[in-house]
Amino acid sequence: MKFRKILMIMIIIIIVTLITIGISYAIFTYSKTGDVQQLVVGNVYMKFKEGKDSINLTNMFPETAEDARKRDDNTITFTIEGLNTTTDKDIYYEIKLLYGDNFEGKTRFKDKELKFDLIEKVGDESKLVLDAVNYNTINDTKIWVNTINRDSETEISYQLRMWISDDVTVSDTSQQASYTTSEYINKYASVKIGVYGDFQEKKIFPQLYDVLETNLASNLLEDDGDARIVSGSSDINNYVWYSGKLWRIIALNNDGSIKLVTENNMTNISWGSSTTYFNKETKTGSYIYQWLNEDFLDTLVNSENMVMTDYKWNVTQTSATTKPSNDILVEAPVGLLSAYEYTASYSKASSNAQGYLNNGYYWWLSTPVSQTNVRAVYYNGTLNSRNSTTNAAGVRPSINLAAGVRLNGDGDGSVDRPYRLEGDIKAPTTNATMLNKRINGEYLYFDKELYRIVSIENGITKIVKADYLKDATTPVNKKFASTISYGSTDSSTCGEECDNYWDQYLNNSWKSSLDDDYKKMLVEGVWYLGIYPNGVSYKNTICEESNTLQTIEKCKKTTSIFRGAIGLGRVGEIFTSQVGGGYNNSTNLWTITPFDDTRVLRVNNDGRLIYSNPSSASHAIRPSMYLSSNVFITDGDGTKNNAFKISI
Repeated sequence: MKFRKILMIMIIIIIVTLITIGISYAIFTYSKTGDVQQLVVGNVYMKFKEGKDSINLTNMFPETAEDARKRDDNTITFTIEGLNTTTDKDIYYEIKLLYGDNFEGKTRFKDKELKFDLIEKVGDESKLVLDAVNYNTINDTKIWVNTINRDSETEISYQLRMWISDDVTVSDTSQQASYTTSEYINKYASVKIGVYGDFQEKKIFPQLYDVLETNLASNLLEDDGDARIVSGSSDINNYVWYSGKLWRIIALNNDGSIKLVTENNMTNISWGSSTTYFNKETKTGSYIYQWLNEDFLDTLVNSENMVMTDYKWNVTQTSATTKPSNDILVEAPVGLLSAYEYTASYSKASSNAQGYLNNGYYWWLSTPVSQTNVRAVYYNGTLNSRNSTTNAAGVRPSINLAAGVRLNGDGDGSVDRPYRLEGDIKAPTTNATMLNKRINGEYLYFDKELYRIVSIENGITKIVKADYLKDATTPVNKKFASTISYGSTDSSTCGEECDNYWDQYLNNSWKSSLDDDYKKMLVEGVWYLGIYPNGVSYKNTICEESNTLQTIEKCKKTTSIFRGAIGLGRVGEIFTSQVGGGYNNSTNLWTITPFDDTRVLRVNNDGRLIYSNPSSASHAIRPSMYLSSNVFITDGDGTKNNAFKISI
């Protein structure tokens, strides 16, 4: 077992009247325990220079790095002194910046408005290891690492400098200013420095942006003024694994951020009642915008630091596929690709069908072409200019990784070894981590079959099969139920025909076939059966009434439900989408959601939502289940190639 303790330096800034930087003395020891003994291997001390533990400044205003470096009243110096008494292991430590205390009646400066230098001094040699970096690119991630070598002593000095970015403008009026004078006085910043350590020999991996500039050089289009778009066929090594999901790199933005889009459709829903993506003034717009920035955003790990929250998505109406004008921009963390970005992505491929973004299914883009239609991509990779907003298509969320995001591991960007990111969720401690402490999207084995985590609520983990339920290699096709309501098939009347209906088959014959150890993991859950006709909010599947963005926050749960351990995916739920090999080798997939009083929705083999008769049509399924709170992880890291193994 490894023990880690933390050294904390407090930095508190209150603008404009006072800045206080305080450092408290701390000590930590590294220990390793066996069955009968404990070994203390060394001490690491943190000290501050000449007993100085605070700095008081008045009237601190935005300034350039050049001006900030001319002064020393905005800096604090601390020293790491280490004694490592082991002969076979180095002590690794990392320095982090974290949020500090809150101040009542005041609000924080935005992370991007704070800048930091960090200077490391070993002997007479000084090195600038953090060079005017914005806080939003480093918050809650390590800013520097070093090692106290085995069987040695060391002393390393650090100087941290902090200032308000010169991008911030203050004025007596709000016009073209970041803050008015009165707003600025009521702003503050509060951060902590943390020093953590363990025995592993680790390193700082390079920034992802720098690696991509080299690795994707031949696939980058010329700068369009904002970005260089990645273009080419499906064999490009531009895969990223983040937050339990596989992404493709779409562009290197000129501000150092990186645009990604999910490899697969994440759900299938209608766009909305009009082509308006989102109107900030009236807080009205598309259901797509809401799903992306409420439902999906909540599934992203450390999104406040990993993802650009103020990116402006271009949703200007146009019939062209060239770069659109900036007539309509919507600021949000998550969005969709435009028709221009999609078209550019295959300009270096032999055809649109061969482009790396063609996943074989139908999915939305962000570009309206009229008052009623929005661009989408067909299953064969061609653009559709006549997709009505009331239709339902696949959703592939796009995000922009913040500038400065680093790699974490030696991935090469291939589908089997995608790039991994510093700041993403760490691999679990096997035989100690509960499954309900992990995240949406991660893979696990359940009775030798591959599943994914859908959600975790009140300690209960909901999972869905990663592929169709199959007989050997062939998807099993059955009727949905005897009516539109899942779980409604009456076993007393269906007789030998019961196994022809999914609701009966899954909760009886199939459940009985599971290994006893896995059956013990199942618990009863609620499956919502709200009706979802064309053009309404996806929240209708779970709420009584939610046809507008304003009413969604007041959702009253529908009483149309099924209670049980095994069900199906709901329209609007993540992973209720096709994930097979594309149109040519996939099948129609039942959802649990009715379309009206007589029909049930399926995800068609081309990725769209279409209705079927529940008692006569036969389609495939991906079973979904609720697992108890006492399931823990025995092996694996949650990726598709190394899925969790679980026990109870």
